[in-house]
Amino acid sequence: MTGFQTQFSLEERQENPFWQSIGDLMASLLLIFVLLLLLVLYQMYKSQEKQQSTRNELLSELQQTLKRAHIDVVVDRQNGTITIKDNILFAYGKSNLSDEGRSFLSRFIPVYTKVLFSRKDFRKEIVRIVVEGHTDRSGRFDINLRLSLNRALGVTNFLLSEDLLYTYKDELKKRLLCSGRGELDANKSEAKASDRKVIFRIQFRDLQFLDIWGKLVLQSRKKTAPINPKDESK
Repeated sequence: MTGFQTQFSLEERQENPFWQSIGDLMASLLLIFVLLLLLVLYQMYKSQEKQQSTRNELLSELQQTLKRAHIDVVVDRQNGTITIKDNILFAYGKSNLSDEGRSFLSRFIPVYTKVLFSRKDFRKEIVRIVVEGHTDRSGRFDINLRLSLNRALGVTNFLLSEDLLYTYKDELKKRLLCSGRGELDANKSEAKASDRKVIFRIQFRDLQFLDIWGKLVLQSRKKTAPINPKDESK
């Protein structure tokens, strides 16, 4: 009896146009979802491709501009960092900017910020500029950590002070952070002068999946929105 009822129920569902309509609707919704997902993934790929191209252009221009200005820094085009040797900015073991350090930053920062912020497409990609202090492994860990942070703070305070005037100061101020890394990234076997440095690190924006998805949904809604009869009569 149970088998008969089950068979009857299945046959009834197969013959019932309501269930067929539901099945067709679900299949259509699934297809739409898959197409939207593929479209999002494609747009993410194209956006990432464009972002990477813009970032490569920015870092290349930054390296060339600093070289033409004869500013002695190391530009890493892989991760967007500028490395400044600590003896340019500070006396050994000190966190107060030297006169030479102030003079160097007064030449470096206007050039650096002009490349980063003068173009809208460059500016759009930059979320943060992090000033990092680094030390070698000689001495106590806590003292090195404090020294590196104080050096990063010293540089940051000078960049925002009234003593230094440059066009894109407000753009830098909105994005500027400082960090003390101490000896965390230093050579583990010996103390090296190359470990004592200040780094300017560019943090680029991430591509947001939800942002692209939201834009696509909004566009699809606009395309399928019902026409207002008043608009037709115009």
